[in-house]
Formats: sequence, C-alpha cells, structure tokens
Amino acid sequence: MKISPNFWFEAARGYSLPMSVMSWSVPFLFAAVEGGNIFYGIIALIGISFAHLGVNLFDDFVDYILEQRNVQKGLKEKFELQKGKCAYLLSKDASLKDLFIVISVCFAIAIVCGLFLAAKTGIVVIYIMLAAAAIGILYPLFSFIALGEIAVGVMFAPLLYTGVYYVMTKTFSTELLPIAISTGILTIGLLHAHMFLDIDFDKKSKKVTLCSLAGNRNNAVRNQVIIMILAYLNIIINLFFGLPKIYIISFLSIPTAIILYKLMKCDCYKKRKRIRTNIFFGPLGNLKKYKDIDVRAFIIKFSVARNVMVEFTILICIAKIISEIF
Repeated sequence: MKISPNFWFEAARGYSLPMSVMSWSVPFLFAAVEGGNIFYGIIALIGISFAHLGVNLFDDFVDYILEQRNVQKGLKEKFELQKGKCAYLLSKDASLKDLFIVISVCFAIAIVCGLFLAAKTGIVVIYIMLAAAAIGILYPLFSFIALGEIAVGVMFAPLLYTGVYYVMTKTFSTELLPIAISTGILTIGLLHAHMFLDIDFDKKSKKVTLCSLAGNRNNAVRNQVIIMILAYLNIIINLFFGLPKIYIISFLSIPTAIILYKLMKCDCYKKRKRIRTNIFFGPLGNLKKYKDIDVRAFIIKFSVARNVMVEFTILICIAKIISEIF
C-alpha cells in the first residue's frame, strides 16, 4: 500500500478535525489553569484525533460494504453514495483492504493512548473509552434511527470534556458541565447542517436523521434555529446558577450562526448559484480547488456550521482566561 498520509487524511475528512481539537481545547485549558497534567492532555488529543479519523473511515467502510451488497443482490443497479463519499474506493485509488488497515492503525493509536492514560490516572478512563468506542462503532447504525447527530454531540462534548479534564486532574468539573452541554448542542447543530445538505440523498437511502424527520427543508431550517437557541439559552440559564457572567461573550459567535441560517434558508429554494463569501464567514479552506458549484457550496455551508462551534469554544476559552486573571 503506497499511499501518502495526506491521501488518507483527506479520505478521513480531516477538514472536520477542528471539531475535535476545539472541543478538546476547552477542558484542556480549564484543567491546565488548575494545575492539570499538560502532557496527559496532549496524549488525550492524539488519541481523540486518531479515533475521530478512524470513525470517519469506518463509516465509509460500512457504507461501502452495504452498498456493495445491495448491488450484488440486485437491489440497486449501481453504487449510489453521497457526493464525494468513498470516492477513493470507487476510483480504485485504494482498496477495502487498504482502508481496513488504515482504520486499524487509527484505532490502535487511539487505544494505546487511552490505555497509557488509564494506567496513569485510573480505570475511569477505561469506562470513558468504552462509551466512546460504543458510540463510534454504532454510529453507522445510529444514522438509520435518527440518533446519529445526538450520538456525535454526546461524544464530542460531555464525554470528551469529562475524559480530557479527568486525565489531567483526576477529578470532575461542575463548571465545565453547562459549557459541555452547549458545545454538544452546537455539535448536533453542525451535524444537522451537514445532514441538511444531504437530506434528499438520506431519504433515498432510507437513513433517518433529524433533518429527514423534519419532513422538508423549511422545517429542517426551523429545527436548526431551535438547536442554536437551545445552545445559547443553556448558557443564559446557567449564568443564574453560578456560571461566571464573563461567559456571555460566547454570544459573539451568534452572527456566524445567523449567516449559517441564511445559507440554509437560501438552500430551501434550491437555487444553483455561486455563493459570495466574505470575512464574516470565517475560515473556509482552499475553495479554489472545488470547481463544481454544488461541491463548493457544500464546503462553504459545512465550514460555516463548523465555524459557529469553533468560535464558541474560542470565546469560552477567552472567557476562562479572563476569569482567571480578574
């Protein structure tokens, strides 16, 4: 197998890795300012990153196998996968065996990191690993019963926050809990926006997501608004129950959430036109390499959805630093 790491990074949708890194940054910062073990926190990030990439590739593996069986059984005439999904398998740039090896390597690295941290900090880490592994392995199934977005929200916020903070401090944090909940809700919003872009395909492939349950795109956009409101409302409520008032600055991420809403709303009318971007969209990557107007639009909308969560977590980190200084 002579394929570059960059090839597999792209195949594993490495563009989504900031979701893990930013979620990790919050409990890492909280634990670090309280004297937590920074080295253990970095090891946790390595494990989380490889687990994330491994789960993405495993999802491809399962989807490809299921589609292959449908074609072999005559249920479908040809492969019908989401745009760009498993493209490296369909083009024969990599084989299923290659994919299985890379998935195994990713999970092996994540497991080694987890076992090391468990040996250093206790069996609680094993429980957290098992919970994360169960969610990751069952994610392809969850995507057929409307639990996919919620499962990822739980894994990338409350579970991740608890794990990182614990391996660094060997304790739990009540201050982190409301923040973890809001981050989890925003993560669900990120996945909901992603599923929104694939709503027609998901219905065709019989996947049941929060978007497909909405019935149509307009209802899905309303659901997106509700998800975002819940994330920020949770912060407001907790400001009355002891959460430092400085965390209100997390609301500065709302303008990006509004941009996402407008992009999704325009998508309801299925107008195929080039999206004009500006600095307020946040980082969008190298859009020049996406020649197809639909693919470019997909990347922009997903990136904006991701940026809402990224900005929120950055602002939470800033708030924590300010609260420690003053």
